[in-house]
Amino acid sequence: MTPGVTFRRAESRDVRPAYAVFWRSLYDYLHRLTIVDKEKITDALIEEDWQRQLAGIQHLWNSAAENWVAVDANGHVVGWALSVSREGHLELTHLFVDPKAQASGIGRGLLSRAFPDARHKSLVATQDTKALSLYLRSGVNYVTTAAEFVMIARHVEAESDLVYRPADGSDADVAAITGIEQQILGFRREVDVRFILRQRPAWLAMRDGAVVGFAFGVQPRAPGTGSLPAMTGPLPPSIHWTCRPSSTTSPAKQPKRVSRSSRFKCHSSTASQ
Repeated sequence: MTPGVTFRRAESRDVRPAYAVFWRSLYDYLHRLTIVDKEKITDALIEEDWQRQLAGIQHLWNSAAENWVAVDANGHVVGWALSVSREGHLELTHLFVDPKAQASGIGRGLLSRAFPDARHKSLVATQDTKALSLYLRSGVNYVTTAAEFVMIARHVEAESDLVYRPADGSDADVAAITGIEQQILGFRREVDVRFILRQRPAWLAMRDGAVVGFAFGVQPRAPGTGSLPAMTGPLPPSIHWTCRPSSTTSPAKQPKRVSRSSRFKCHSSTASQ
């Protein structure tokens, strides 16, 4: 452990410095993967990213089950870990240590506090080999590897019995989305779904009048954006689709792999949440 480092529960004044740790750690990892040029990372870019992600960070901050920071001898935040609990399922959403303070036991100390034993818990992690062994020692097991793609936008006509319409944020739409989450994840994230519906455009895939899939736009909803018309045919671009297990889709795609992440999950018979 780095001398002089202490752990404490995060306070409202920590949100900005905690985000700065997240940003520096993430972009250090992306730099090591040669995805970004570290020399082009400026204070202005960090501030722009902060403004774009502020609402989402504050949502998780205000609904956290555990929220901890590591502080050095000078009072600077050098590590941050946050987890949320949804229907008794604990998910680690953030665990980041300043690159200059890594490999010193700070991550292990944060993980033990923000991600304690629980009957059901999970996390989504990068393929950073520096962190994977730490996660595996926390009581989770490897489930699957997911690839993220950037796809070339082009018009596609496809025969389909699916009808797509915008989600309107109604209780019925929220229930449909969280019902699919229950089938796939085993738990619902209603508070998060309602938040995202206020921030981003979303679509529902309908078959025979029933919701069989949903998607959230990857960009925040523009101020003053009105309702979107119902649509059929090709899927809207720049969205993430989640479908019921019985649904199948075969979208035409020209992918380029840009990053990978792994999902880890734990079902413990000895711990309780």
